Amino acid sequence: MPGPFDVTSNLLFNPSDAELEAAYNAKGRQRTTKIASMGIEVHEAAFQALKPENEDRTAVHESEHGLLIAVFDGHYSGDLSDYAAQTLPKMLCERIEKNVAQDPSDFSAAVERALVDGSKDFDESLLRDLFEVFPECSYNDEFWGNEDEGTFEVVGYSKRDERERAARRCLVGSTALIGFIDRAKRSIWVASLGDSEAVLGRIVDGQLQVIPLNELHNCDNASEVARVRSEHPDEPLAVSRGRTLGQLAVTRSLGDFALKTDYCLAPTIIRHARPVGAVTYPFHAWEEDPTNWNPPYISSTPTIQRHDLQPGDVLLFASDGLRAALKCVKEAEKAKVMAALARGVPVEKAFRHALIAPQEGNNDADRVIRNVLFGTDKEKMLEEVQPLAGRLRDDISVVVVRL
Repeated sequence: MPGPFDVTSNLLFNPSDAELEAAYNAKGRQRTTKIASMGIEVHEAAFQALKPENEDRTAVHESEHGLLIAVFDGHYSGDLSDYAAQTLPKMLCERIEKNVAQDPSDFSAAVERALVDGSKDFDESLLRDLFEVFPECSYNDEFWGNEDEGTFEVVGYSKRDERERAARRCLVGSTALIGFIDRAKRSIWVASLGDSEAVLGRIVDGQLQVIPLNELHNCDNASEVARVRSEHPDEPLAVSRGRTLGQLAVTRSLGDFALKTDYCLAPTIIRHARPVGAVTYPFHAWEEDPTNWNPPYISSTPTIQRHDLQPGDVLLFASDGLRAALKCVKEAEKAKVMAALARGVPVEKAFRHALIAPQEGNNDADRVIRNVLFGTDKEKMLEEVQPLAGRLRDDISVVVVRL
């Protein structure tokens, strides 16, 4: 007798509700954190695409001056998003504390400096870490050799080797969406690198008011495309096929040093630090004519927005997989729908399925993901959880914060 999954026919045979739930949970994760000192509840949830791993990470870090929430959306692997989630939030909070101690007269400026400078310093530290594990390297082709085996002797053969870990953290990448709420819950500062998204949902006179909290840095943003083109005026391929250098949809990120540095180690290591083949065009062009290569093409400078908060506000932070999953919603309406889902405001007309109603004790972020993907529709849920479904779906990570 087959189990609940028959991967040969790629069908789930008469699954019970319990089997469907187990299959969904195998692809998802969720966590609820109560910040008692601030009277805040934070709901985190994720849903994995058809990949070996979920490349998204979320993080929550409480500090002396407030609460930091972060979403990191990795590309090419989860190496950098995982490392950033473990290290960057604490680093940024420590920098906020240091800035406030040095100049307590302007708290907002202290927070903004910490988020911008801290993010840039973290990014630069990735390259410094790479140099430290290759102290003897002259970064020339002769050092690395021409054969794969010779290069692996230098780079390392697996993730157990710190040389390879350092290389992967440089050469893969991650977006970063970071929000900091002060202890009085009067303000939120949002730093953004990439196209993850934060929105605020507020009820005003019985109506839902939606406030976008950050800019989206990708090639759908005309101002970002104009910035990249202005920095590379004689390079028509700086933005091509709707991507930076025809490679990345985002224009700002952590990592991705193959598109940031002019060190000749980049094309060598990118070919041997797995995953290989992540970025190919720049190096072919560079080899043909090095004068065509004028990095950086990807920026590590985040944009910052500060917004006032009110009691009862609900904040949603999400990787771009959530927006991408809202295929039935008009682009201009997506931020409103995401905020409505986070608050539990009825938006059934936006979907072709009924929605799960908010319930006491449920994880709000998980409810948002379920409602976007399938709501109460068991057949749609089955389509999302059965293996080898051939469904193109980006990882989805959501954080919901209730004030």
